Amino acid sequence: MMHAFSSRCFGAAEDMIRGTGLRRSRLGRSVVAGLNAVGQFGLAVYFEIKRRPMRVQGQQIDCRVGAKGSFRSTLELVLDRYEPETTKLFRRLLQPGMTVMDIGAHAGYFSLIGASCVGPAGTVYAFEPFPASFQHLQRNIALNGYKNIHAVRKAVSDKTGVHKLLVNPKGSDRNSLFAGEIPWEADSPEVETTRLDDFLEACGWPRVDLIKMDIEGAEHAALAGMKQTFEKCGVRHIITEFSPPSLRAAGCDPQEFLQELADAGFSLYTIEGEVEPKPLNPSGFSGLIQILQDRGGTNLLCENAQLTRRGNQWVTN
Repeated sequence: MMHAFSSRCFGAAEDMIRGTGLRRSRLGRSVVAGLNAVGQFGLAVYFEIKRRPMRVQGQQIDCRVGAKGSFRSTLELVLDRYEPETTKLFRRLLQPGMTVMDIGAHAGYFSLIGASCVGPAGTVYAFEPFPASFQHLQRNIALNGYKNIHAVRKAVSDKTGVHKLLVNPKGSDRNSLFAGEIPWEADSPEVETTRLDDFLEACGWPRVDLIKMDIEGAEHAALAGMKQTFEKCGVRHIITEFSPPSLRAAGCDPQEFLQELADAGFSLYTIEGEVEPKPLNPSGFSGLIQILQDRGGTNLLCENAQLTRRGNQWVTN
């Protein structure tokens, strides 16, 4: 009962913030940031008292180790209501033996779920560049005993090399390769980056069934580095965060990002708030961008309907 009550209160608070447009003004954003700071402190106390891993979506997740996510994302985990529509779709798309790329794995929420869905014959590659989050990811993999998750301490981008990862004080799930107007931590580390094309070439171009991306505005850079991946690995599905403010901070036009996905052969669908994924046509790109000015971002499904799975391969219809 307390869990359900807390979940309803959280939903009501989020609706109020959106309804009043607090995130539109500098003062409003400061108020929200203050509430987040109080919430993060409260959750830290809660985890110290609890002192054992949570069970979320059937997975063991230890929230006491490593750098924490933002208050909102961590509370959603506690309430087991983290991105519910995306989680449901993610599970539905995966089958035993599939290969998943989790780009921006953080503590491993989607990596763990993916590993349980694809089974011992499948593989999950979990990319997480931030050192503390990578340790958190490894801890959660070990807690669940998964042998089919390969944790990769790299950021996926359009170049293979080294890049500064800007640490967001609001939570480690908001770290980014691109600064924008956020006051980043002064001791932000340099991390290794890789093009997905380079990484998969070194792996012998394995089949890739699904790519999940949540990398705070670097999605356009990651997309630029996976052109050969689409050609050689037969990617049928992408689930990506779409945040116009984050993309703009990275120097990318949000509408151009959507068009690049469409030009690569993918049909786009909105996920959040939908019973079933809802088609997003190019004529609706600008409208979605306008809607997201207050919300910040959403998740999209990208599907290449021209591919059909035959055995271990995706082939063109």
